[in-house]
Amino acid sequence: MMALITEITEKHPDRVGIHGGADATFHVFEKDGEMYLQIDSYGSENRKDAAKVSQSMQFGSQGLIELRRLLGMLP
Repeated sequence: MMALITEITEKHPDRVGIHGGADATFHVFEKDGEMYLQIDSYGSENRKDAAKVSQSMQFGSQGLIELRRLLGMLP
């Protein structure tokens, strides 16, 4: 599944947990004069095809503004 992230909204879940680990890769590219960051995550080692991309998230200029804002909130 791929998604172009344009807005990030805070959510207050009833409970939280830590997910299992997964490898990820990233690349930066230009398309039609705009720069994008793409992060691909891969399946866990228990997955049938662990080397296959599981999810892709792309951040264009607006998504990167949102991501930088959120990262700036962390200690």
